[in-house]
Amino acid sequence: MLYSDVMKICTLPKKPRYFLVFLAFIRFMPGFSAIPNPLPVSAGDEERARSFFYKGEELMNERLYEDALSWYNRAITAANQTAGRDLPLLPIVMGMAADYYMLGDYQQALNILESAEKTLPSLEKISPCSSLAYLKSLCCKRLGFFDKGIELLQTGLIGEKGDPDWFFVQKGICLYELGEFAKAKECFEKALLEKNKIPARISVLYLARIVRRSKDYLSAGKILNDSVSCFKESEPLYVDYLLIKAKNMLSLHKNLEACDLLSEALQKRNSLSQRAMTSGVQIFFKALSAAFHEKNISDELLKKCAENGKKLFFGRYTKHPNELNTLMLLKFNSLKYEKFPDGQDEKESELLFQKIKEFQNPALEFEALFFRIRSLHDSFKKEKLFDRLTDERYIQSPYYVNAWILRAFNEFNIACKEPAGEKKDRYLKRALAFCLKVLDLSSDFSLCKPALKLYLRIGIAGNQSDYLKEGLHRAEKAAANAKSPEERGAYLYIGAVFASHMEKFEGNGIYIERAKDFLHELI
Repeated sequence: MLYSDVMKICTLPKKPRYFLVFLAFIRFMPGFSAIPNPLPVSAGDEERARSFFYKGEELMNERLYEDALSWYNRAITAANQTAGRDLPLLPIVMGMAADYYMLGDYQQALNILESAEKTLPSLEKISPCSSLAYLKSLCCKRLGFFDKGIELLQTGLIGEKGDPDWFFVQKGICLYELGEFAKAKECFEKALLEKNKIPARISVLYLARIVRRSKDYLSAGKILNDSVSCFKESEPLYVDYLLIKAKNMLSLHKNLEACDLLSEALQKRNSLSQRAMTSGVQIFFKALSAAFHEKNISDELLKKCAENGKKLFFGRYTKHPNELNTLMLLKFNSLKYEKFPDGQDEKESELLFQKIKEFQNPALEFEALFFRIRSLHDSFKKEKLFDRLTDERYIQSPYYVNAWILRAFNEFNIACKEPAGEKKDRYLKRALAFCLKVLDLSSDFSLCKPALKLYLRIGIAGNQSDYLKEGLHRAEKAAANAKSPEERGAYLYIGAVFASHMEKFEGNGIYIERAKDFLHELI
C-alpha cells in the first residue's frame, strides 16, 4: 500500500466509506520508524501472537470490526504472557482503536490511544508519537473537539517531517467545522500547490463549499470547473466532486445539468456511502422537480431525464424496498405523473401508497399522502383526502403548510368549474380561508407569495371588495416583514394590483393613489 493510499483512507471526517486503517498509516507515514513485523515476542508465543494479530487485520479489512476486536484482545493476551521483555504492542492497540472508530465509538477509540501514550513501555523507543497524535486528532474531530484536533495535528504532521499538505488539509477541516471559514480557506489554498495529489482534491471540495456559503455560486462553479482535471473518475473523491457540482448547478437553476451530474454520481454505487446516496437521490428529485416546472425546457429532454430517474428510483426500491426508497419512488412517480400522465404510474403510485401505510409511520404516511394528492388530476378526488392531510397532528411536518396551499388551489379549481351561485361562493370562501391559514402559519416567501396571488384571483372571481381589502392589508403586512428587498418588491407589486382592483369597486381615487405609492417604492 502506498502512502497516498493510506492518506486517502485516513481523511475526510463524516465519510464512513473511507476505511481508517490505522496500522497501515503507522507503517507507511514518512518520517516514522516502521513497526517491526512480525511482532517481536518471545519464541514460545511468537507464532500465536502474530497469527492472532494478522487475523484481526484480516477481519478489519473485511469490515468485521467486532470479530477483529476479539482477535486483537487475544493477541495482546498472548504477547503479555512473555515475561521480562518490553513488547511493542502499539500496532495491536491501534487496531483496536480503529475498530472502535469504525463502530462509531469514538470516545473509546480516543481512550485507548491516550492510554497507549501513558502505559506502553516501548513507546519512546519505537517513536510513533507523531502518528499517534494524528490518529487522536481524527477521533477529536469526530467528537467535536476541533481545537484539540488542531493542536494534535501540529504535533502529528509537523513534529516529525510530516507532509505539510496533509497538515493544512486536516487543519482546514477542523477550522471549517469550527466555523472559521476565512482561516480554513487559507489552509486549503496552501494545499492546492500540487494539483495531482489527494490533499489538493480535498481542498477543492472544501473551497467550493466555503464559497457556496456566501451564495457566490458562479465562483464556486469556476473553482470546480477549473479543477476537474485533478480528479480521477475511479476514485471516491470524484463522486463527492459530482455531488457538490450538482448542488451548485441546482443553485444556479441549471436543473437538467444537475440531474445529469447526479445520474453519473449515483451510478457509482460502490463509491457512495448510504448517507451520500440518500442525499444524492433527494437532490436529484429536487432538481428534476424544478426542471419539470421550467417553461424553456423541451418535453423531449424532460422525458429523457424522467426515464433516467425511473431507472434510479425503481432500481433502489427493488434492491431495498425499505421505507425511504418506497417513499422516494412514490414521490418520483407522482412528480412524473403531474407532467406526463400515465396510467401505469398512477397504478404503481397507489400500490406504493398502500405499501407505505403498512410501515405504520405517521410522518412517512403524511408525506406520501401529500405527493399522492399532488399526482391526482381529479379535484373532487383530492377534496376527499385533504381533511386527513391538513389534520393538526401533522403540524410539525415540513409539508404541512404546503398542504394548505394545495388545498386552497384545489378548492379554487372546483369553484371555477361551478356556475355562479351559492355552491361556487362556498368553494371560493373555503379557498380564501385556506389562503389565510397559509399566511397565518408561515412567513416563508415561497408559500406566502402564491397564497397572496391566489387570494387576489379569488377576490376577482368572487367580485367581492371585502376579499380584496383584506388581501391588500395582508400584502402590506407581508411587505413590512419581508426578509429581503426582492421579497419586499414582490409583495409591493401584489399590493399595487390589489389596490387597482379595489379602485374598480370604490371609484374615489384613493386606491389608485395607493397603487401608485406601491409602484413608486419599486422604482
